[in-house]
Amino acid sequence: MVFSDKTYSVLLVSASAPFNRSVLPLLPASRFYPVTQVADLRAARDCAPSDLVIVNAPLPGADSLAYCAKLTEETDSAVLLLLPQDQLESAEDTALSSGIMTLGKPLSSVLLTQALKALCSMRERLRSREQKQQTVKQTIEEIKLINRAKWLLITCLNMTEDEAHRYIGKLAMQQKRQKREIAESIIRTYSQ
Repeated sequence: MVFSDKTYSVLLVSASAPFNRSVLPLLPASRFYPVTQVADLRAARDCAPSDLVIVNAPLPGADSLAYCAKLTEETDSAVLLLLPQDQLESAEDTALSSGIMTLGKPLSSVLLTQALKALCSMRERLRSREQKQQTVKQTIEEIKLINRAKWLLITCLNMTEDEAHRYIGKLAMQQKRQKREIAESIIRTYSQ
């Protein structure tokens, strides 16, 4: 596989023991770990989020498509919904708009292996997006912190905004510290 250095957690939601027995050999522990198996959506909802979620529909007394749509909305899991061929067409619009990969059953192990590769690729894309969002959030928090420190310098030491900005930058260079650390120090000093 392409992502040989990555391991993906898997949630397998299936009430079919024969299906589970046929899928598990396609999920080697060197690539897919841990693999959690549950037989219904109630148990699936209690599980921790996984990188990959495979739902073998239909499940007794449950709307698998609604569960998958909610899962893609609330988590960054890559989701594969396996449906009987006669239900596939009616579910495609919802699945596509929700980012759910669908396949009709019965399916071959070759097709399922290809789908697993696609899910891993989807998960990597989502992981990259998560990291970018985290970086943006950290940058925004740092800007807020520095602005709060500048405001304290403006109000407590009668500096202009430019003077406060230069002061924080100068201290960061002199002390070989991040501006964030300097801002935190200023906030501790002048917020009392």
